[in-house]
Amino acid sequence: MENSKNNDLIVGDGVKIVGEVDAPGKLELHGSIEGSIRGDDIKVGSTGVVEGSLHGNNVDLQGSVSEQVTAQTLILRSTAVVSGSVQYQSVEIESGAEINGTLSSSKEKSGFHGMGKGEKSKPMNLPDRIVQKDEPDADSEARDDAESPEK
Repeated sequence: MENSKNNDLIVGDGVKIVGEVDAPGKLELHGSIEGSIRGDDIKVGSTGVVEGSLHGNNVDLQGSVSEQVTAQTLILRSTAVVSGSVQYQSVEIESGAEINGTLSSSKEKSGFHGMGKGEKSKPMNLPDRIVQKDEPDADSEARDDAESPEK
């Protein structure tokens, strides 16, 4: 029998875990975890739900988290929903992702083990409305109407 050198964990759709999860390898979540998650590489699928905190070096989020996300590298996919605080060193947010809470950047390279108490973060101000490149801006439409000659 071959020894596995990875300490990977896959939580399938319909599976619920209550408590703390420490995953030194990859964690793939399609079910739900009520508690806290710590890991190196964490992927929360579109059906994945975390009712608690999620701390990881590399986090790819498609599902939902209800308290806190702390990551060195964070990707929020279009289906992601976070209700709480988000702290990151590097972030990518796809159109459609929802953040209902705070978003802050940390420049320290301490990884997920050092993120938390005492770490300084810089709050990020987000606009009330984000206009997509192909969507006309309401202000530019008003200017165009004012500049066009009346017939």
